[in-house]
Amino acid sequence: MVAAVLGPLGEEGTLYRTYDVAKVSGRWEIDMFYNGDSELTDRQIDRLVLRRIDHADPVVVIITDPTITGGDMQYTGLSLAEVRAGVLYAVEPNPGELSGYPNVYVVGDILGNVTDPNRGSVVSEVYESDGATWYRVYFDAVRSGDRWILNDFYNNDMAFTASLLDQNDLRRVAHADPHTVIINDSMTSTGEIGWYRLSLAEFLAGKSYDHMGTWHFNTGDILGNDTAPTRYIVANATTSDSGPSHYTLHEVVRGADSWEIPTWVNGRIPFEVPLGAQLGDLAFDLVDHTDPHFAIVTDAAVENGLTWEPLSLGEILEGLNGYPPERSGPTPFKPMTIPGRIEAEDYDLGGEGVAYHDTTPGNLGGVYRQDDVDIETTAGEGTPNVGWIRTGEYLTYTASIATSGTYTMTARVASPNSGRTAALQVDGTQAATISVPNTGSFAAFRTVSVPVILPAGTHTLKLVFSGDGQNINWISFATGGVTTPTPTPTPTPGAGGASFVTVPTTAPHGSPFKFTVTPAAGKSISAAWWSFDAPAHLNTWNSRTVNPTFYYFVPGTYSPLVRLTYTDGTADEVHRVSYVRST
Repeated sequence: MVAAVLGPLGEEGTLYRTYDVAKVSGRWEIDMFYNGDSELTDRQIDRLVLRRIDHADPVVVIITDPTITGGDMQYTGLSLAEVRAGVLYAVEPNPGELSGYPNVYVVGDILGNVTDPNRGSVVSEVYESDGATWYRVYFDAVRSGDRWILNDFYNNDMAFTASLLDQNDLRRVAHADPHTVIINDSMTSTGEIGWYRLSLAEFLAGKSYDHMGTWHFNTGDILGNDTAPTRYIVANATTSDSGPSHYTLHEVVRGADSWEIPTWVNGRIPFEVPLGAQLGDLAFDLVDHTDPHFAIVTDAAVENGLTWEPLSLGEILEGLNGYPPERSGPTPFKPMTIPGRIEAEDYDLGGEGVAYHDTTPGNLGGVYRQDDVDIETTAGEGTPNVGWIRTGEYLTYTASIATSGTYTMTARVASPNSGRTAALQVDGTQAATISVPNTGSFAAFRTVSVPVILPAGTHTLKLVFSGDGQNINWISFATGGVTTPTPTPTPTPGAGGASFVTVPTTAPHGSPFKFTVTPAAGKSISAAWWSFDAPAHLNTWNSRTVNPTFYYFVPGTYSPLVRLTYTDGTADEVHRVSYVRST
């Protein structure tokens, strides 16, 4: 796994920081992070006969090393992007280094009076200026259980040199990984959106709290004009005092409590222009300033075989500049929804070996699209169809599936041959096989149907053909008969007697779901940790609010879980399977 590109080394090539990874359940995991890395050059990689196997976005490369700690705090199951946001788990000083008090600190260090180890100030940034090392420090960090809490963030920071820290009698009290420093500030945004209980690392990923300038735009600014309904978010801002400022913009739409970027790399970047005449001609003005954690990217087609949604812009920005363009990766040709029909000729963009495989050069039918897939028009069918199909050829489609469950898959096919098949794969897993009947000719089409189980969300569908000489016009997916609603289950008590309820349990996606916990009898809650869909998103969608409100942006059935810590030190856990339904 390439975790960082460090720079060129002349004849030795570029230097890369690499880590051992293992493929687990559709994602890559790094079991040991900081202690197991290697630095390799191009030449060394060639000598080891290492080649690119897959491109995994850093957000879905998961760190599972429990030995990475901040003091006595452990944190596992973080994405590589989050880890990079947390300053790459900076090396903690050895115990011997603390004697004599070295004036060297890293992000996450807690400074204070050693007589009060439960209160201090957190180092959030280290930078060089005027020949000296400066530390940006936030006051009033309070120890709470296994983490440090900051009740205010942007409005009370100060910058110190090492000598100024000495004068103020600040010493290193503890080293806390930035993921264990929690921001509890509900006044962070400048619009009507509030946010609280994010880790310091997440804030750093969101480029912290950028100042709202009167001249320059910042990451997170929403731009628009009075005449067009389209809005754009500044995903990257490069400003200069002497030259023009450049901005990378993405189209956004307003969701229930956030701005959503429907597509990321695959949706193209609309603008990268200097401030001045170009933006002025477009009459772009600042509409809103949103913290990058409120800009949600909902494009599930950004992976090479993996889907992941929704992520904040802040997380993506720390993923090595965010979803770098992949050397291969299909993108939708048209929006596809299930239930519904998919025309065979509307396969994904991406070219040979990515979106399709065709064994003959050029479009033998000469209609509709100009690549190597053979498309013709057949009288009486109404739409073009894919023909001249040979064994091993395939077509790929990206489709949004409304709900998980059993569907009826119907295919419109033709062949003068017997024994031909078309197999459906979903995200690379075999799901169903259509047996193509002998219809008498390539122009005599018939419909055949088979049942298939499909997951909810956006997924990659692939039709893989076996047997030369068959045509296909379209495939469609329909739900079965009327489904009897599943009754709401009785709250399941945890091992210690805790339970929770959700109101409502079924609602349209994007609606608020309110979670309310009842502790075990005689117990008081000191801390709570939520997964809003366990185990599928055990370490990604979470909250530490005791009674949170959560918005499911993707339709589906979810299994929330809460882990409780009581004031007496005991713990409890409640998991409700298939309890919440987002329609």
